[in-house]
Amino acid sequence: MTAPVLHCALVAVPTIISPIYVRLRKLTPWSLRPDVRGAYNHLAKLTLYGHADVFMTVNIETTSQCNIKCPYCPVNVIDRGRHLMEEWLFHKIIDELAAFGFKGRVSPHFYGEPLLDARLPALCAYARTKLPSVNIVVHTNGTRLNARNFHTFVEHGVTGFVITNHLGLASKQIRGLLSGVSEADRRRIRFLDIDETPLFNRSGLVEPKIPRRFKRCHYLSDEIAISYQGNVLCTNDYLERHSFGNVRNESLMDIWHSPSFVEVRRQVRRGVFELDMCKKCVHGCATSG
Repeated sequence: MTAPVLHCALVAVPTIISPIYVRLRKLTPWSLRPDVRGAYNHLAKLTLYGHADVFMTVNIETTSQCNIKCPYCPVNVIDRGRHLMEEWLFHKIIDELAAFGFKGRVSPHFYGEPLLDARLPALCAYARTKLPSVNIVVHTNGTRLNARNFHTFVEHGVTGFVITNHLGLASKQIRGLLSGVSEADRRRIRFLDIDETPLFNRSGLVEPKIPRRFKRCHYLSDEIAISYQGNVLCTNDYLERHSFGNVRNESLMDIWHSPSFVEVRRQVRRGVFELDMCKKCVHGCATSG
């Protein structure tokens, strides 16, 4: 099983559009990037599906465990414990995405470190079999990634990796990884440096050094998270305070098209923030949880 080379770690889109967006994003001030990202994803949806009422990325929490506590992450504030998503539930989500004809990105993570889950290669292989054209992107802190398991993941269908070297803890591991993979395989890796990057306050749970500000929110229309319990969430809702539905007993697309979820997405795209988690995210009023 061979995965395609990652052409853009953000979303899976036609290759003609993707490089243009990457260049444009680098030239855009941070204050304008949310709207540029929203416009780009809107165009990508129209290109891929013929309509824009669909998400581009699904983050699936296969494990809630993390091995690092970063000051800008809610894991450092409140521990949600060590939990694994049941395999049947992961399979159900993937099967529903396949039935829909999903063409975006699947990432097996939420706030945990996905490589702590020994089942991850098999889960990715199942996703690749059912979703042959998607990007399967693993977000990792790099502490458990090496040349051997890198190749194992690629053989099991992973398209690419996004590595964030939190607190510099994975520097030695990353050097070993890069020395053990080919130049072509290095194209599957994208590094994130967040030292000078504006970050979300995760619905008021943390106070990042540079908070991310925006007047309208396109994220909920473009990217969703599914917790190990099956709750469909905003990616900033670490504590699962507002679930839009649960895929254990509902279909993902029924949840997506539910009137209440449709209305929330419409409101936040217009800059109307009614949910408490949205107000905290936008206005940066950090609390103790």
